Amino acid sequence: NISFSVTTIEENAFYYSEGITEITIPDNVRKIGSRAFAWCNNLEAVYIGKGLTEIPEFCFNHCSALKTVNIPPQIAKIGTRAFSYCDGLADFVVPSTVTSVGERAFDSCINLEYLFFEGESTIIGANVIDSCEKAIIIAKDSSTAKQYCEENGLRWSVSKDIEAVVPGVGESESNTSENEA
Repeated sequence: NISFSVTTIEENAFYYSEGITEITIPDNVRKIGSRAFAWCNNLEAVYIGKGLTEIPEFCFNHCSALKTVNIPPQIAKIGTRAFSYCDGLADFVVPSTVTSVGERAFDSCINLEYLFFEGESTIIGANVIDSCEKAIIIAKDSSTAKQYCEENGLRWSVSKDIEAVVPGVGESESNTSENEA
């Protein structure tokens, strides 16, 4: 349990703490340092309070059992490798308030199937879902997330219920044949 008097969780504060299975970060916490919960291999659930605006780099890196992450709507940034190697994640929702997701934020989350982007203009860092063979990005048709998929050859859909495609694949062939006719 984190006391309500705590406003900052320092860098590496719970690094490699095998005994933690669930964490609730209270609303009074305003800042978390890099790698604060990295390598907490038994951590399964994270509930983030309303005081944070950023999930820092490497914060939950290598939390291999992590399945549940509650991201409140005031979060504006997810840092580099914040959730990389979180094998337990099957889906993840990036709230519309998030303006940027850092490089490799979800790298090697081998069971990640769906990464939902609620916003339309989130800046997405390089290799955000590298080594996530199952992953499909779910986002609006007019979003930067769809454009990111097109630029990087990633699967995208507007919904879990609609088959995913790689945007732009095959369009140049059909455009060429139309121009030749």
